[in-house]
Amino acid sequence: MATLPNPQLGLNTVTIANGAHFSGTITLNGGWLESIVMDVGWDAAGLSFQGSHDNVTFYPIYDGFGNEVTLTVAAGRAVVVPLDIIRGWEYVQLVSGQNSGSYVNQTALRTLVVASRWYH
Repeated sequence: MATLPNPQLGLNTVTIANGAHFSGTITLNGGWLESIVMDVGWDAAGLSFQGSHDNVTFYPIYDGFGNEVTLTVAAGRAVVVPLDIIRGWEYVQLVSGQNSGSYVNQTALRTLVVASRWYH
């Protein structure tokens, strides 16, 4: 019988400030995002991502087909992040709107709960 790796689950709370569209930084430590719980007051906007390896310079995340990685989200919903979408980054920021120029500033402080997982 095969032994499964020991999964480690991390929960982070990040915020997007009033009048802003970027969250604080989430440290993934080689793991990947699994789910996000949206704030109940979330202003209508999709969610996109920026990644960094040094926690200084962040890059919009695109898939291997050249499409910006985005999720359809809504206020108060829990969203599953499809496996392997946000993986391979040490640091990630959530973006209200799209990196391609359609940012949506939130009209109040928004708190999101993010679950990440890694195996060792």
